Amino acid sequence: MPSRGDSTVSHSPSPRTTNAAGRGDNRLKVVKPASVRRELVVLHHVFEVARAEWNGTIHSNPVHQIKLPSDPKPRERRLEDGDDARLLEALRSNSAWYLRPLIALAIETGMRRGELPSIRWKDVDMTAPTICMLRTKNGHPRTIPLTPKAVEILASKGG
Repeated sequence: MPSRGDSTVSHSPSPRTTNAAGRGDNRLKVVKPASVRRELVVLHHVFEVARAEWNGTIHSNPVHQIKLPSDPKPRERRLEDGDDARLLEALRSNSAWYLRPLIALAIETGMRRGELPSIRWKDVDMTAPTICMLRTKNGHPRTIPLTPKAVEILASKGG
């Protein structure tokens, strides 16, 4: 870690930490709190690795003193009555008509946008009826039950 003369980063005065915290406050004017949290978590990890691997050059993690912005409330937007039909109807007359089965399957299963393209026929069990998702956002496999409409959509695609 760079030092100024004989003074290491760990001996830097607290105003530098305050400046970093102030930078986070300014950053909140440009990006969402979750982005600032992620940036500070990365910075925190950098200091922790440096503390562990640089033989005492850094004695404390200055990021410990910075209060992280609070977690944003999770969105709870659900389709309201008729939204799904209007969405699918809009796709009929749109140049993206080919997405209609994919979006219909998303509506039926609640699968994430990133999960849908990764569906493989070997992961679909039409008799159970389920889809076994091995590659998920959180890294944990999950089994998704299929509604009769979801089975119909998959069957129309060759399942």
